[in-house]
Amino acid sequence: MSNRSLRSSSSGQARAKQAMTRRGWTQAYLATEAGLSTRNSVWKFLSGRPVERYIFMELCFQLGLDWEEIADLPPGEDNLANVDDDIATEAGDRPAMETAAPHHHPNLEETYLAVKTKLRHQFFKQYGRVQSSFNLTQQFALDDIYTDLSLLPHLSHQQWLEIDDLQGSLLQGVIQPQPMGFSIQEAIEHHEHLVILGRPGSGKTTLLKYLALQCYNSQIQPDYIPVFIPLRDIERYQQHEPDWSVADYLQTLLAIEEITPELQTELLRQGKFWLLLDALDEIPRKTSEKFLEKIQQFVQSFPNNNILITSRIAAQNYFFTGFTYLEIANANEQQIKSYIKNWFNQPNTPRDNGKISKGDQLLAHLRRPENRFVLELAKTPLLLELICCAFQERAQLPSKPAKLYKEGLNVLLNRGSRSQAFQTDYGYNELTLPQKLKLLSEIAARMFEQGYFYFEKDQVLLIIQQYLASIASTSISGDLLWLKSENVLRAIQVQHGLLVEQAKEVYCFSHVIFQEYLTAQQWVFRKKLAIADAIVNDPEIIAQRLTDPHWQEVIALAISLAPLADDFLRQLKFQLDRLVASDAGLIAIIEYLGTKSKSLQTDHKPVAIRAFYLGILYDFGLNLATRLDRSLSENPHQEISLDLQLIRILSLAKSLAQNPSFEQYLNLGFALDIERKFSLSPALTKALQICKEQLPSPMEEKSALWQWWRVHGPDWYQGMKTIVCQHHQLGCVAELSPNQSNLLRQYYHGLVFFHKCLHSGCYVSPTVQAELENNLLNYEPSTSSNLS
Repeated sequence: MSNRSLRSSSSGQARAKQAMTRRGWTQAYLATEAGLSTRNSVWKFLSGRPVERYIFMELCFQLGLDWEEIADLPPGEDNLANVDDDIATEAGDRPAMETAAPHHHPNLEETYLAVKTKLRHQFFKQYGRVQSSFNLTQQFALDDIYTDLSLLPHLSHQQWLEIDDLQGSLLQGVIQPQPMGFSIQEAIEHHEHLVILGRPGSGKTTLLKYLALQCYNSQIQPDYIPVFIPLRDIERYQQHEPDWSVADYLQTLLAIEEITPELQTELLRQGKFWLLLDALDEIPRKTSEKFLEKIQQFVQSFPNNNILITSRIAAQNYFFTGFTYLEIANANEQQIKSYIKNWFNQPNTPRDNGKISKGDQLLAHLRRPENRFVLELAKTPLLLELICCAFQERAQLPSKPAKLYKEGLNVLLNRGSRSQAFQTDYGYNELTLPQKLKLLSEIAARMFEQGYFYFEKDQVLLIIQQYLASIASTSISGDLLWLKSENVLRAIQVQHGLLVEQAKEVYCFSHVIFQEYLTAQQWVFRKKLAIADAIVNDPEIIAQRLTDPHWQEVIALAISLAPLADDFLRQLKFQLDRLVASDAGLIAIIEYLGTKSKSLQTDHKPVAIRAFYLGILYDFGLNLATRLDRSLSENPHQEISLDLQLIRILSLAKSLAQNPSFEQYLNLGFALDIERKFSLSPALTKALQICKEQLPSPMEEKSALWQWWRVHGPDWYQGMKTIVCQHHQLGCVAELSPNQSNLLRQYYHGLVFFHKCLHSGCYVSPTVQAELENNLLNYEPSTSSNLS
């Protein structure tokens, strides 16, 4: 070899790169240590190009390497000539890897397979297992835990929809059908260059790792070498390598002896790589423009390689030419089911000895009506994992759902705040965590109290501006306040995904339950239920709120969050009593229920008896009564059972008089045969016998039967009603108007809800709990002035 220069062998290049990695050195740093003015010689040294002998030896010395083991020392004059030709290039010029002349590789396919095999081994060691986000001792095999995601062809935040389009169906309890999506496999088969957008926690990173794994296993894209790259790693790389390119970074990343610079260039030219670039949103905005240009340049230089980029939806403000944009859809029921089964079927997951697996138990819990909001959270993969962790130990969801909502909120708040990419979000990162929560609670409560689950951008910006102004130590100019509020809104979207742009400049909370939880938190902060402020003298509006599922959820959450719920519960019962306190007819019903319960000599709770008769007389059912006293359903008193049968007779008779049918007529006959089951007074037996004799024979023609019921049925029903009233004091209260019936029904459902709150595990004094429960459906004239 010429005395003037040396070049490193393929194995020597790999050893040199490993030595740099161990030391944490960059090319620029090594150049400085070796006393070089530029890093050009370092780059040549690492890429196998000729370097002057004394520089080569100095670089090896700095890295602690034996230069003779690193140098490529080929015999023969041909190689010497090649070396001298290379040295003849300008010392300061750095050859562009993208434009280097291709070298001949007679065994390229064989080399490609060897490269893919070695990289596969490295990938499995680094990414083959997934660490649980919530349990540091728990890991999963990537291919075992992964669950398919669906992709949407249209980006939600680019829809031209109005608030009414979105809000109407939600308020009516109608679930909007999810747009038809397609699988990731379909997407990568039809699109070589993709950008996949998703909310925080939607599974973007796991998706890319799984795709790389499947590619290495030749399940998808078998002709490609997958390279998974967290883009924050390239961001750190470019801080030390200002003249970098994507191809440069690949050479640094793929530090194995089989990949020479020439081979990498040839593989890139032939389109053998599949770059999986994760988390574009984590690139700081101050360097993002140059960063994005580098990616676009790479695509233009090597267009035959496949590229898939992920980013958070709200952070996407740059559009790559020639890329298709898709959005990750919320997980559907089948995907939730699949993930849960995968999660609980892991070898290291504790198992139950019972016949029903914990996965099936959790699915059964999520299908319960009371867990509908937990099921909504499960549509986000990160929060679904939280739910699985919460369920694992006790095979129960938390008795207080607020604990789960709080943890889910904290997970999303902390997830974005850890990233260095978001530390420059002007205006937002000046806020402390309590201030961020207070701001979110203010947005949630203000919008909720006005009846908005979707709101215009200007509405939320106004709330942010007012909040920022309220906590500022000095006055802030209008322009600066506007700029800060814009940045804060964007940061909440990008960092946490708690506010999402559901359509153009139309926002909502990522999950309805987060808005309701934050609203409840705000109410607790105010030390009183907001319902008492917003609604003062209108019982109908109060009734509407107490029977609205969204308001009920907020009220229940506020009660569960209160350090002591005594005052909240008293206030809620006060509002319930107001519903009937101003109506004489409804007061008469409450008084009747009290009289009826006192007339019975039973061991059942008086409050449960009052609820029982309200339920059977007005067709509300026995839900509240059995909640108050389970023995009413398991072992009811004989007289209570008789009253229930008499009410059933009245109900059948009324129905026959209005719309007769043969089935109901037969049921009435069976119901009237009550002497076999109950001991009746002689007077009641005689009165019932007279009524039975008035009925036509069931053997008559149906037309004659129906004619009898249409003509005589109403009178027969009234006669039966008089008998039941006289002998058992049932049905003696005057008929209600439609408005009274509606108000009484709302009152009943409000009582059911109140009882649920009372026993929701909230912090309530035992004496207050017993007092409030025992006084349900109990009208006391001495306190009527307090309820008017």
